[in-house]
Amino acid sequence: MWEELTRQNYQYYLPLAYEWSQKIEQTAFPLFCDGVKTRDDFYRWAQEGIERENEHLLIYKIGNQPIAWIHYFVLQDEKQLGLCTFFIIKSVATVMSDLMQLFQQFYCQYKLIFYVPHQNYHLCTVLDQIGQKIDKQYVDIAHLDNLTAQDSIETVQLVTSENRTQLNDLLAKIEYGNHIAERLLTEPHIWDVFIYLSNHQPIAILYASHKNPIIHEIFGIVTIKKVTEGVIADLVRASLSHSRSNEARFLYFFTDDKEHAIVSQLGFKMLTKAICYQILF
Repeated sequence: MWEELTRQNYQYYLPLAYEWSQKIEQTAFPLFCDGVKTRDDFYRWAQEGIERENEHLLIYKIGNQPIAWIHYFVLQDEKQLGLCTFFIIKSVATVMSDLMQLFQQFYCQYKLIFYVPHQNYHLCTVLDQIGQKIDKQYVDIAHLDNLTAQDSIETVQLVTSENRTQLNDLLAKIEYGNHIAERLLTEPHIWDVFIYLSNHQPIAILYASHKNPIIHEIFGIVTIKKVTEGVIADLVRASLSHSRSNEARFLYFFTDDKEHAIVSQLGFKMLTKAICYQILF
């Protein structure tokens, strides 16, 4: 049975939940077994979550034995649920069945979208039956302490107020450009955007978040036409160099097949393959 945790009792379960988080075969994304996020990060996420009205922490027990934990958030306007942390150590089908009933009761017409590492075979097997597989990506991480400094790249520029019109021109020409522009404008202080110029014209951008000063993440590379692998590589090199110069220690990148092959040559190491599922209630 799922039980919602409170300010009074959630700390009791934190050591056990963190222990569960260290086994990739029983967790979902975000991962805490990536060698990047720490125990302190885990405890801080839980502490912040218990104080927020749109986040919930639950424990699942059989009898008195805890066997699962979930920390999720609710986006009411979008009618969407997402995960902060999620672990099941056994009885996966039963735990998921009870969770689906709970979500159906409280979040009818919502959707849950989340990623699962391919090593979590038991959860993937259940999700293949009750959800829709909508994406699959590599999870690549660069440990910036281990990389040498990159030379500046003449064809790549960091977007500033002085050259932002070039970014706007490119976004106006691509599908979902308005969505990307809105995302970048919502929290402009957390984004680094790099633009690739060919014959002084923008043909591609890379946008990365530095919301976490230690762990930066590339969120996407967008082009207005088919580009060479060299264009993608130069954009990633610029992002690597910028993150390293700003004293970040890690750079995350969820990649497709082409991007994965490129970044593997630039010092990124694959952690897992992430399978994205969607469940409608």
